[in-house]
Amino acid sequence: MLLLAPATFGGGAYALSAVQAAAEPRFAFSASPSTQMAARGGSVSFSVDIRRSDGFTAPVRLSLRGLPAGVRRAGSSPPAR
Repeated sequence: MLLLAPATFGGGAYALSAVQAAAEPRFAFSASPSTQMAARGGSVSFSVDIRRSDGFTAPVRLSLRGLPAGVRRAGSSPPAR
């Protein structure tokens, strides 16, 4: 958004402008519980909460990297609020 408004100060004419930048990808997430241990062949569950902030509205995609061999992720990515 660009806003231009003519103004006069001390006999001179000036143009004032304000520019709104695109929202930065700002979000925070938390997992509960923060750690878990699983026996071989077992499973664990985590709740993940993602919260957008500062006007950021784009989708947030959750991915896991560096999982040990044989460990896989199941389920869907949580919706961000």
